[in-house]
Amino acid sequence: MLYIGRTSTKPEADLHGCQNNQGACVDQADCDGQKVQTACEARIGHSLRLHVQNPPGPKESISRLVLFLNGVALTGVNALPTGEPGWFRFYLRYEPGSEAAWKTLLHEPKFWDKNKPLVPVSLGVENSVAYDTAVRIRLGYYDRLWLWIWWASSLATLSLLWHFRSALKVPVTFVTQTEGQSVPAGSEVLKYSLARVQLAFWFFLILSGYLFVCWMTWELKLLNTALVGLLGVSGATAIGSAIVDKNKAIMQQRSDAVELARLQQQGASLSQVQQMRKGRLETAAQLRKERVDRWRVDVRFSSFVRDILSDEDSDTGKVEIYRLQNALWSLFLGITFVRVIWNTLALPDFDSNLVLLTGVSSLTYVGLKNSK
Repeated sequence: MLYIGRTSTKPEADLHGCQNNQGACVDQADCDGQKVQTACEARIGHSLRLHVQNPPGPKESISRLVLFLNGVALTGVNALPTGEPGWFRFYLRYEPGSEAAWKTLLHEPKFWDKNKPLVPVSLGVENSVAYDTAVRIRLGYYDRLWLWIWWASSLATLSLLWHFRSALKVPVTFVTQTEGQSVPAGSEVLKYSLARVQLAFWFFLILSGYLFVCWMTWELKLLNTALVGLLGVSGATAIGSAIVDKNKAIMQQRSDAVELARLQQQGASLSQVQQMRKGRLETAAQLRKERVDRWRVDVRFSSFVRDILSDEDSDTGKVEIYRLQNALWSLFLGITFVRVIWNTLALPDFDSNLVLLTGVSSLTYVGLKNSK
């Protein structure tokens, strides 16, 4: 959030900076109509009024006047009449054409620095120089109240995701159910799905990022096609992964049916076929369960990392490269997402090729998962 305030500790030259000036000069400021003696505080989404000594004549259209902060012209942040002689009102907000100027002013915020430098505030004709000014203001970044509300909402969202973390897992069945037989107890375990974790990851980042920028700037039109595309790629990856898992189960059932028919053609009785099939499946289930038991006690990785980076058919702790590339790409892109918001107080507008590359990474994951 942007904080702007007059200070009672201006240098003497600033206090008298407009007294001997025969031209237009900014000598007072107030925020949202509240005049104070010590400090005036304005925020993005709120208004700022400036008083100009020796204001420009009628030939100078008010609509051509823009706000200058620290010598940077905020294109689109135009002056509005107040009905009081010499006073001009500005609404501090992101306007078309002002994005680069705001990024310059709000670059690399120092959240814990309470001694932020004072910078001049003025106004002037667009595409020209600013009027002289005796007013110094303080630039900040956040509205502390809404920042705490954002922290609370983000923690609440994380708590909900943690509470319903079972929705991020998929069952790994070691034996398939046969007619008249139930799956043996303990033969099914749950493991985190990389596709579902990725979907939850981008959902949380985009939601929390949108709320952060919205509550700091009070701008609603923040989403762009790149972010919608990223969330769409994550959703499509989760759907594709679920389809692959379902197809694998169907193919296993078909394979079992074919094997049953083959044994019956060889003259085996139905009871013998079922007994042979049951023994084979139980043996396979026991072997795979032992593999998972070793997988779980492997101390090289946490269970979460093993789940998203390894297949259930992999050896203990083996990392699959197609899973690793997808996870790392999402992680590094997420870090970039947070960094851009921190530096610019705006949601990033990723290049379309970057979104396409994310789609290729996810497609590679789904394709190689299907080939396993």
